[in-house]
Amino acid sequence: IGEKPRMSLKQRNLENKTIPEIVNLSPTVLVGKRYYTGKIKESYLDIWQTHVKNLPRESCRRNFYGVFETTQVCESNNFDLENSADLFIGVEYSKFPHPNLGYIVKNLSGGQYAKFIHKGPIKDIIETYQYIWGTWLAENKYYDLDSREDFELYTKKFKSNDDMESQVDIFIPITQKILK
Repeated sequence: IGEKPRMSLKQRNLENKTIPEIVNLSPTVLVGKRYYTGKIKESYLDIWQTHVKNLPRESCRRNFYGVFETTQVCESNNFDLENSADLFIGVEYSKFPHPNLGYIVKNLSGGQYAKFIHKGPIKDIIETYQYIWGTWLAENKYYDLDSREDFELYTKKFKSNDDMESQVDIFIPITQKILK
């Protein structure tokens, strides 16, 4: 894991939507499938597209979750696309029509999260993550990264992979720093 250069909001030409909203979420039970992605930069978009196509048709109008289950220890100032991760893709359990068709259940921890909004083509989401990990977490005076999983939430605001108006919510687990 190598330290990435810090990027300012001006360098990224980001809208105010990149300033996160701090939210408290309840625990959520998901049902879906887990995939070994290899290197994050190489395969997670392909896995996502394949998985969504294979879900039962009635669940395709619901919110989808993408949960990254990293095997490395992540630090707030490090983000490396060479890391490997498992990717869990699923929907809320209570909304899933057929939970026993080879799908697994995952408990997503509740708690405090920084909610970022990625707007634009999905191929550019990596830049949003680089800002979150390389700048926001590294320079934040009030919050530290918590040891829970981060995740993406695809709602009806996600239109397509290439749509400039598509939105993906990114939730980063945080805890308040203890000020001395």
